[in-house]
Amino acid sequence: MAVNGDVQWGLGSAVLVNSSGVSITVFWALGAPWILHETEGLSGDALRFEKDASEIVCLAAAGAPPGVVVLRAAGKNGEGSGRIVINSSGDGLRWRAPGSSIYGDDVAAGDDGEYLLFDGEDFHKFLRVQVYAARLEPDAWSEVELRDIYGNQVAGEDATAEEASTGDISEHNVTLRNASFSTIADLLAWLDPTTTGLEISDDGETWVSPTTEATALDLGTIAAHDSSPFYLRRTIAPGAESDAEILNHVHFRFDLT
Repeated sequence: MAVNGDVQWGLGSAVLVNSSGVSITVFWALGAPWILHETEGLSGDALRFEKDASEIVCLAAAGAPPGVVVLRAAGKNGEGSGRIVINSSGDGLRWRAPGSSIYGDDVAAGDDGEYLLFDGEDFHKFLRVQVYAARLEPDAWSEVELRDIYGNQVAGEDATAEEASTGDISEHNVTLRNASFSTIADLLAWLDPTTTGLEISDDGETWVSPTTEATALDLGTIAAHDSSPFYLRRTIAPGAESDAEILNHVHFRFDLT
């Protein structure tokens, strides 16, 4: 199963922001039957990004029905207002992403645990939620407001005025973790052609800036529940103008085997 995705690194303000515009070949998160229960990561949700042992969250989520906590919103959802609806039996959930007009299939959630909810128009737009089944209320619903996060761990402090004036090169690392019971194989990473001033590496020594899948950096294999380092180097050109909201895409592709 091949999975393609992208993450946006907001390195203008030296932080990770959202992963809007994810483009995935199959599904961003695929389960059977569309459930992520307990701690098993599936498909696109298998590859997670961590900094200092904490998962990096790209979109902030505000709002949820009783008994539901949003743990992660896939960046493909984008900013805006979505909605979670509990079914009339009080044991299932549906998700409609911002800008979408169709709810995803009802996901049975009769037990406590983590579940994946999918938008009805685009399966790439999902939520990972924690459910407390006893608190679910039949026919309850809630708007879920999604917003970009700036300043969330990835690349250190903002550049100072002196650094912006003289130029600056800084290196940063994150952890790529396989949260699934499958092997992530043929993991590739490359930059969007619009990205500037950013390089990537698998060892922190050799830096590249590939802009196509054909020339992508080969990150190899990550075994189930294992992890691998990923490095980024940001270059600020001398005299660069201040911009706290630059979004730089890093694309990823992998197979689950």
